[in-house]
Amino acid sequence: MTGAAVAVLAAGLGRAAVAALLLGALGLIGWGLLPERVRPRHAVHAVPLALSLGMLASGWLSFLAGTALGTWAIAAVWGLLLAWGARSFRPYLRAVRRAARRLALLSRAAPLVSLALAAAVAALLPQLLLPLVDSDGIRYQVAHPRLFLLTGHVTTYPWDVTGFFPQTAGMLYLVATALAGGETAKWVHAGFFVAELAVLALLAYEAGRSRRAAMAAPLLLAAAPVAALPATAAFVDHIGAFHLLVGALLVGRRGARPPGLCGVTLAAAFATKLTTAPGAAGVALAATFGAPRGRRGETLAMTALLGILAFAPFAVRNLVWTSDPIYPVGHGLLHVPIPGVSSSSLVYATNYRPVATGPLGLAWLSGEPGAGVDDVVGIQSLAGLFLLLVVVPVRRARPLLGLVVPFLLVGLLWHPPARYLIPMFAGLAVVSAVALGRWLGRWAGVAAVVLSLPALATSARALATQFGPADYLSGRVGREAFLARTVPGYRAARFLDRLPPGGVMALDYPGPYYLDRPFVVEGILNDPPLRRWLASGASAADLVVKARALGVRYLLVTPGYGGGTRWSLLPVAPDPSKVPVVAAFRARLKLLATVDGVDVYELPAR
Repeated sequence: MTGAAVAVLAAGLGRAAVAALLLGALGLIGWGLLPERVRPRHAVHAVPLALSLGMLASGWLSFLAGTALGTWAIAAVWGLLLAWGARSFRPYLRAVRRAARRLALLSRAAPLVSLALAAAVAALLPQLLLPLVDSDGIRYQVAHPRLFLLTGHVTTYPWDVTGFFPQTAGMLYLVATALAGGETAKWVHAGFFVAELAVLALLAYEAGRSRRAAMAAPLLLAAAPVAALPATAAFVDHIGAFHLLVGALLVGRRGARPPGLCGVTLAAAFATKLTTAPGAAGVALAATFGAPRGRRGETLAMTALLGILAFAPFAVRNLVWTSDPIYPVGHGLLHVPIPGVSSSSLVYATNYRPVATGPLGLAWLSGEPGAGVDDVVGIQSLAGLFLLLVVVPVRRARPLLGLVVPFLLVGLLWHPPARYLIPMFAGLAVVSAVALGRWLGRWAGVAAVVLSLPALATSARALATQFGPADYLSGRVGREAFLARTVPGYRAARFLDRLPPGGVMALDYPGPYYLDRPFVVEGILNDPPLRRWLASGASAADLVVKARALGVRYLLVTPGYGGGTRWSLLPVAPDPSKVPVVAAFRARLKLLATVDGVDVYELPAR
């Protein structure tokens, strides 16, 4: 192993340690905030609940403090929360040990399944050790928190619809980025994936009462490419799924919680990712009907109140900017045009794979038309779909319907990206584990391994080859060279670093995370600000004034808008009549360089 390879491994392990400490801190925060009188008696319920509550509380308060006072206040929030939680450190540690012993018992009861699960988790490492290159991470999930750090304030980012999404996970990624760089966000997300798998095992055991079959549930999910590949990226899907699964775990255990306590985790899910809403509603209904008759109204009211409270800061922000508390989802559901988003972009978001042929528009097998490897769900999840009716008579397993049925309805009405349905696939994994345990007994583990092998092989192959990690991990290719070949326009960003201070506007730029100055970059669904201004009648001089008002000094024009050619910038015109205006605007700019087909311009002072 070369020195460069050792350095890559050491850096990755360092970030993994920071991520583990952050998750431990969140659990401690949540434990300290849980009054003892409402804390579940069993550690297997209390520990996941504490992590969910800690994530919600820290993200919620960090967003408010960062918006009102600045990003410096987020450190104060964390300091106060940790100081409060530290009073309960020893009880929390004892509870973590008890939960770990329960998982160890389940693991020893199914050694073959546990070995396969360990292999599935280990397969994540090549991607986790890479620099941050996933599309969502470098475009907004980590890019926006980094922008907040650059500017010193948590602000609304109006140039991308994702700027109006909930920010609880974004605040955690901000802290992770400040501590150890943006790559740490990937390890945090992977950490929640591992926590999600642990909750799945507990949920499967509670639903099926079979130690041998319990570990089958996390294996059946971890094997799926649609779950494994996003786990290595700075997404938030597994954080949202974790919250939902903890809610289902609390619902399934009668007497382990006061009615409605699962509302904490459902609120955390919705405040993490809007697409968890169907599952949150389903689990809330399961909690309501699972509560004693006299307390069903109280359960539903508490769950709804917690959800409203958790989402309130983001709803208020969205109402102020857009008059839609769940923007852009509300606009889409009511067929109201979304400013800056074309109808074709909206179709892309709601009908992700129009050529899909499988049930629900999902790629259950690899090789289906228009499906990327990270869209593949696997036959093990398809088996769970057919086995759903088998577990309906099992009373303890009925809360799983709250995870599965709402997302089935979503799949029937729309065809969103498959990873938005990860909570459903997690529920189907538990369904399969319960059914295998009831039917096959001691052979349930073997059947689960066999069932998961095709998907596991697809995942392992993709994780070992996506982005070509071998050269980087072996040290043959350095970080800068790897990023230059993987992130379009990366070298232009590095050129920009050498220029005097000033904000930058970049057109069709996929990696604003790597811009080391305040930026204005449109989202993948949005039109660039220049196009929107042109459509509203702005002149060439107006464009300069508007850009300068945003603090923009430099303009990056990528090949998508003619960069590197004599047509540079002209395609930004919304129609042919605006081309002369764009040409006049370009004439006012100073071309500083063309780097890998990206034109770097400087705007005039006024």
